Formats: sequence, structure tokens, C-alpha cells
Amino acid sequence: MTRYLAHAVIHDGKIYRNSIVGIDNGVLSIERFEREVHSTIFVSGVIIVAAENKIMLSDRQQLNNIFKKESLIETGLKRVMRYLERRDIYAVDKEDTPLLVIIER
Repeated sequence: MTRYLAHAVIHDGKIYRNSIVGIDNGVLSIERFEREVHSTIFVSGVIIVAAENKIMLSDRQQLNNIFKKESLIETGLKRVMRYLERRDIYAVDKEDTPLLVIIER
């Protein structure tokens, strides 16, 4: 399993700060960063947990533009979350396959 450490992880309408996220056999794990973990990739930005069947390439491009356009990270996070909520892109159901969308700052 590949794990990622990011400044923020957005999942199901919540922001997890400085957290490690990974998907193993379709099972999502989000842990608070407390110490270095082997085979963890650092992402300077945000990781969004989206439903694979709900997010399109145009959504990824728009999310990237929204986040990078804002000078304040907090404003960018709020706008990204609003976009995700309005389009119902979160992976919340058990039948949704989680997909990690990485947006670097």
C-alpha cells in the first residue's frame, strides 16, 4: 500500500490536518501524522478522497484551479469543499470506490 502525508486530507466534508492517507484493497485509512512511516510520500498540498465513479477529469482540473488560484490555503480548502459538496463527489457509500486526488500547492 502506498501512503501519502499531506497538509490536509478532505474526506466526506471533513478536513484532516497533517494526516497520512492510503487505500489498501479498496479500504481507506486516514491517520493523524505522529511519526514517520515507511514508504510514505509527502505531498505539499491537499489530498481529496473522491468516489472513483463520480469524479471526472474536468472536476480534477477545476479543483486544481480552485485550490491554486486562492492566495490563502484556508480559502482554497473551503472553496474546494463547496465544489465537492455541490457535485456530490465524496466517497461515502460502501459501494463507492475511493480515489485519491492529489492537488499540490
